[in-house]
Amino acid sequence: MSEYKFTKSFLLSCSLLVSFLLLFVACKKEYKAFPYHDIEQFQVNVDGQSNIDAVLKGDSIILYWPPFINMPDSISPRITLSERASILPASGQKVPFSDKTRYTVTAQDGSLKVYHLRRVNNQPLLNFESTRTLQRGGVMALSGKYFVPDTAKTRVYLLDKQNRSVRINTIVTLTASSFVARMPTAAVLDTGTYHIQMISGSRMKINGPFKILR
Repeated sequence: MSEYKFTKSFLLSCSLLVSFLLLFVACKKEYKAFPYHDIEQFQVNVDGQSNIDAVLKGDSIILYWPPFINMPDSISPRITLSERASILPASGQKVPFSDKTRYTVTAQDGSLKVYHLRRVNNQPLLNFESTRTLQRGGVMALSGKYFVPDTAKTRVYLLDKQNRSVRINTIVTLTASSFVARMPTAAVLDTGTYHIQMISGSRMKINGPFKILR
């Protein structure tokens, strides 16, 4: 009798094991790898405190950079992906902030999607004017629009015919529409024909030529 019970129990165990294996194989056959390869969020820190989100359109990652904040050479974005997808370069990795930067997203099923980084500068174009003659040791007065009123972000240079530059350092007034500074003295600056270069925020403009007199 005990041998019969053992045999019955053994057969029942084998039956359950076979059923489990058949169920496992059936589930395995029904399982499909995820085909999703989308970037769902692409976020970049701009000043150590605030973040901006890129616009995701087709295969483009479009970053509208805030006006009057210098555009960096590189970024380290935080990226959210479709479920079970992976990306190269990885989220948080430093990459060049350039239109040449590419991201490749790989779905779980191995399908790929390539994204192209697009940067858009929201700072308006610089515009400035000056009198056509300047004097060594005198005053330079530039009037215009969209100057960044910060001496760390707005710089003015004189460019000679050989494209050598002399920076205008002694700034008297700097507003969004006016730049007033002292011209270098004869010890620093020769007379002749020059162009004026202004770099303000992420914009640059060169005007001229201008005559510099004694």
